[in-house]
Amino acid sequence: MKRESGFTLIEVIVALILTGMLAAAAGVGIMRGIDGYILSKETTRLSQKAQLAMERMRREMVQIKTVTTASSSSVGFTIPSGAVPAGSRGVGLYGDAVKISVGSTAWASGDTLVDGVSSFTLTFLKEDGSSWTTSDDDRDLSTIRIDLALDHSIEGVGPIVFSAYVNPRNAGNVLAPAATTSSTTTSTTTTSSTTTSTTTTSTTTTSTTTTTIPTTTTTTTTTTLPTPQFWEYSCDTTDKTTVMAGNVSSTRELVNAAGNSVGVNTRVDRSGTSGANNWLFNSTGDYAALYIDKPRRVRFHLDANNDGHSKWFVVYANGNYLHAFRASMYASSSDGWNCDTGYFTGYDGTDNVEIRLRRVWSSDGSHYVDDVRIDCAP
Repeated sequence: MKRESGFTLIEVIVALILTGMLAAAAGVGIMRGIDGYILSKETTRLSQKAQLAMERMRREMVQIKTVTTASSSSVGFTIPSGAVPAGSRGVGLYGDAVKISVGSTAWASGDTLVDGVSSFTLTFLKEDGSSWTTSDDDRDLSTIRIDLALDHSIEGVGPIVFSAYVNPRNAGNVLAPAATTSSTTTSTTTTSSTTTSTTTTSTTTTSTTTTTIPTTTTTTTTTTLPTPQFWEYSCDTTDKTTVMAGNVSSTRELVNAAGNSVGVNTRVDRSGTSGANNWLFNSTGDYAALYIDKPRRVRFHLDANNDGHSKWFVVYANGNYLHAFRASMYASSSDGWNCDTGYFTGYDGTDNVEIRLRRVWSSDGSHYVDDVRIDCAP
């Protein structure tokens, strides 16, 4: 008897079931991939939108000369004469949009800077981290923190928060004391006078004896301070006096500088405010590190006018990420600190915290850093 070859009904059913299961699993993976792509695309769109708005606000606020009005969601201010366009400025939250006015402080009737805003907060700080108000001197305004949250269009995804720090450069606030040469002169003069008077009935004799002993001691002490180099901190007990006078930190504090070619550079046009000196980070991965007690804020000057444009630096504390900074030739890079981590917590009671400044990501080439300042908890 001849047998017919083929599939049984059970085999066909099992094959269909397995095919359906594989198709369902593949479909779930494909849908998750599509959802991830849509989420990434929308997040990128919001990031670009926020970056443009934050950069415009930063460029306006860095010129602040006097603040006329200030609240947690708006600020009105003036800028130095000669700016184009001239006049006052205003920035504030109106509905779900942040608006900006040029020529007046009436920001509510100004142009829309960014819409789809979930929250917008301005925080005004003094040098010591305390709050600044309009009743304080404009020169006490050290930092403005901008927090902007944009609504995500994808259901179930919360608002994306962006933050930036601005150091107004025209309000008259002093960044750091410069190195000086001190001279002390002490002069002492001693005068001794003795008078003797004798009187009789017919004769008066007056005898005066004056003795002057000139004693002049002049002591002149001249100290030539070394050129500030990289770390200029104000919180190490041992070196505080030295640092506040403009000196560099001791070699005991500068633990290491590693990578391909981290080194001191003396080109004036690559430096910040502390003189013709800076540190050159030539390659991706280069870093410098410092152990310091109770750090709570890191600021530094990141040069962007030359080869530094679009390059990235990241600040770490004990290996923990604090903040990333990208140099921009369109931002201020020649008037003090243009990078500021803001006040962070977690190390107020910790000694010997490693603060590391590291060049990250791609694009090698010369990049210059200067005026690093670390503030610490008392």
